[in-house]
Amino acid sequence: MVKVNEEFLIEMLRRPVEAQAGSYAGKPKTPRSVATGPLRSPRAMVPLRTSTDSKSSKILHKAKASAAAEMTIQNPFDTLHTQTGIDNLKLWFQMNAPTGKMDENQFIKVLRALSDFRDYEIIEIFDIFDPLDEGMIVFDDFFLLLAMLAARLTGQSTQFLYRHGKQMFQLCSSSEDTSQKITYEQFSRLGVVIGVNEMHISAALKGVNFSVFDLISYDDFMLFWFAILDDLDRGISPADTFYSAADKDFRDFDKDKACTLC
Repeated sequence: MVKVNEEFLIEMLRRPVEAQAGSYAGKPKTPRSVATGPLRSPRAMVPLRTSTDSKSSKILHKAKASAAAEMTIQNPFDTLHTQTGIDNLKLWFQMNAPTGKMDENQFIKVLRALSDFRDYEIIEIFDIFDPLDEGMIVFDDFFLLLAMLAARLTGQSTQFLYRHGKQMFQLCSSSEDTSQKITYEQFSRLGVVIGVNEMHISAALKGVNFSVFDLISYDDFMLFWFAILDDLDRGISPADTFYSAADKDFRDFDKDKACTLC
């Protein structure tokens, strides 16, 4: 189960100018594994433009003013879906990815500071949000990831699904067409982003008429992920779900088929 650094997340939304991943990240840069290939070459960091650029100056001034007004954040997920939260996160993204896109090394640094994901998980998450293999992710994708992590932190994962389920399905299918279907492999790949494993997914879907060989429509995608995320919001761990399902299987076992010698 993924753990989210609430302090860093709140600072990104409240004080985007001061919040820096370097203050929270504790691990050195690690290359990709042999299986996934080497890290892409890091793009040189470009400093935020000075106040001579009127557009950047206005954005910076607006974000500082809104950040000062937002001194207390009770719920990062709700704040992220306000105009103030979006403006502040845009400023943070602009300062840390001045080209308008975040490369893989920058992404790894941020996710290390923001979560307890392992490096190989961070790389897989990056690949999910970079389906065209451009080596970059844009703000909209970064916002989606932050919203998901904030939802996990605050127990609002089903709310996240209602708001962003369509975008998540499009990520899985690598297409904007929600009428097409995806495979179970594409469906379950989101587990690494949400912080659940195959055991939890299988156990949560045990009562649903579902096979890993079936293609999954958008409506089924929403239904299945709701079942999984609802468990998380209610504090049911993967192990609890798995053993509860196993216990039910035992209780439902046909006693006539049991070994009479036992």
